[in-house]
Amino acid sequence: MASTVLSVDAADTSSTIAASEDVTESSATLSSLDKILASIGIKKVKSTELLSGEVFWRDQCQFLKEHGYTLRARYQPDWKPSWLGTSKQSSQCEDGETLSNRKVMDASRNDGSLVMFKCLHREDDHLEILLGKDLSGVDRQRFPENHCVPFLEVLEPPDCEYVIVVMPYLVRWDIVPFETIGEVIEFFRQIFEGLLFMHDLNIAHEDIKFNNILADAVSLFSYPPHPGLLSYHMKRDFSGSTEVLHSRTTCPIRYHLIDFGLSNCFDSKSEASQETPFGGTKNCPEVWQPDAPPCNPFLVDVFCMGNVVHGFLFDEQKSSIRGPKRGFEFMRELVDDMMNTDPLKRPSMKEVVERYEVIYNGLSEWKLRSPVVTVGERFKLRKAAVHWKKQLVRMARGIPAIPRA
Repeated sequence: MASTVLSVDAADTSSTIAASEDVTESSATLSSLDKILASIGIKKVKSTELLSGEVFWRDQCQFLKEHGYTLRARYQPDWKPSWLGTSKQSSQCEDGETLSNRKVMDASRNDGSLVMFKCLHREDDHLEILLGKDLSGVDRQRFPENHCVPFLEVLEPPDCEYVIVVMPYLVRWDIVPFETIGEVIEFFRQIFEGLLFMHDLNIAHEDIKFNNILADAVSLFSYPPHPGLLSYHMKRDFSGSTEVLHSRTTCPIRYHLIDFGLSNCFDSKSEASQETPFGGTKNCPEVWQPDAPPCNPFLVDVFCMGNVVHGFLFDEQKSSIRGPKRGFEFMRELVDDMMNTDPLKRPSMKEVVERYEVIYNGLSEWKLRSPVVTVGERFKLRKAAVHWKKQLVRMARGIPAIPRA
């Protein structure tokens, strides 16, 4: 039954987009965007219908309700599109939003709190389930360096080949702009120590990349943001735009490493060097070369983590997220070493964490409170005055420049 909807037949649901039911397929009426999407094989479906990858969640709606979780209106068994009979387009309504990842869903608890679900195959994903449970069982009060996303619960729907992992409601780590260098320092500190925590347990993540890091940052908003890939600026119920009320400095947050689908646990670091390579980035030299020999996945992790930092601080792409940032040259040598083309010349994550601590402890208070500015961006005098006035107030109030969570 529902257990089959996430099989190979539905594997391409992430490349399916919703279109209004009154849109025709003729090339004469396709927009330029539609033509581009059509040229790469992205299908269009009526927005009044669930995508094949969404049917699973509708079919599990009652089971989840019995366990105290409520899905959004679109995934209720009796769903009828809210825009029908109105002047609204589906894109203006919350239930017009389709899933960007068919394996991930959000829900509300009976107490009003929010969670995320991830659907995992009982057999194919058994190692991810096992690792997630084991890492979640570590006491985070005693081991705050554990930044692996916690599995709050693992639900087992009857007569289904999938389990549903319950996790905190997390958002993209870059969803709120970083105000200060100190905020960026804390972000790197947490994800570095989180990866080191895994390595100390002889677990290699093997898929470190931008979108496998999330933030427990709902507390920064006036209202929880919608989980949709392009709708995060909206409230979860689409009743309006959500606002950022707090900065990371005044409301410290935690970051989490997610997705252990490619992770592996080894008896020793030396055993790991016999592994066939893989990684979260295609520019890792030992991973994507033809007929790549076995290599150490822990050092691949180091490269991939360096690639995340490089992409955010030094990448030449002119975007607000990954465009090069001013004032971070103090990170250059460490990042270059992490991304050394010779794996044996890369530092271990333990060495990365130790060197990084020395680096940020050597920065002045003024440096840490300096604004994060993209290269080429004009930081106008009025904006600078507002920024430094805010920082002086925080200094007077004793709020640390590095907001540890």
